[in-house]
Amino acid sequence: MTKIPTYTNEIRKSIIDNYLSFNLVAFLIYKPSLGITDAPTNAELNLRKELTMEEAAASEIGGINLNGYSRIIVDLASSVNNNIDNLSTNTKDIYFIPTTGIIGPFTHVVVARGANITGGTIANGNNRGNITGTIIYTEPVVNAPLIIEPPQQFKFTVNLNLATKPST
Repeated sequence: MTKIPTYTNEIRKSIIDNYLSFNLVAFLIYKPSLGITDAPTNAELNLRKELTMEEAAASEIGGINLNGYSRIIVDLASSVNNNIDNLSTNTKDIYFIPTTGIIGPFTHVVVARGANITGGTIANGNNRGNITGTIIYTEPVVNAPLIIEPPQQFKFTVNLNLATKPST
């Protein structure tokens, strides 16, 4: 008799809490070709799906002057499980805050796991431009391209969801 593996709620929670959130960072890029509307074309969706860390890092803002910009290291709390819908969710609000001048323009937020955070400091933008990691998702910002200046801040909610097929 063949056993069919099932995902328990603890395994699902562990995937988000341990695997997806390992060295999780969020950073800003300027890449309008990825689409900046809520209704992207298929071509724009494909470009987002095929975006590599090398391409994202090359488009990361702050190359000339960081002005307080740095990658945000996302420290997620434990995920919330909805056992009825077989869904685990983990969210965290993060803030990009300029300190000495404008940040931008930027069009998208990239969330990546497995990023190199060793030696990351505010002075180096938490390893701004580093290509280590795997992109989890890329999302356009509202009113892109966006520029923020002190005392403004840009709030973004990192949202990780993991759904599994209900057992029958």
